[in-house]
Amino acid sequence: MNALRVLAVAIAVCLVGGNVRAEDDLAKMLVGKWVVTKSEEGAPPVGTTAEFTKDGKLKVTMKMGDKENVMEGTYKCDEKKFICTFKENDKDKTMTHDVSKISKDEMTFSFEGKTVTAKRKS
Repeated sequence: MNALRVLAVAIAVCLVGGNVRAEDDLAKMLVGKWVVTKSEEGAPPVGTTAEFTKDGKLKVTMKMGDKENVMEGTYKCDEKKFICTFKENDKDKTMTHDVSKISKDEMTFSFEGKTVTAKRKS
């Protein structure tokens, strides 16, 4: 459950940013692979990657100790937010991430009050 939350936060970090005028702009800027470069305790760890596709799919990969955890789900954008949905025990788990800034190379967002910074990997 904690690993799932951390993955969700990582996804959030990768999704949205600030200075976005509309959800379409955010969605376009979000597409690609992002890697967490700075993170608060309880948020996705540094090195976590999130890959957003044009068709609204998301894949988050994070390392917890010696294990690599992968989460796959969907995302959508709403103004300065991106909302991720993952399956957890046959139920949908939805997480909202608030984007404070986003550029073509870097994004800062918050999830459950924790700030995360990510850089575009590709």
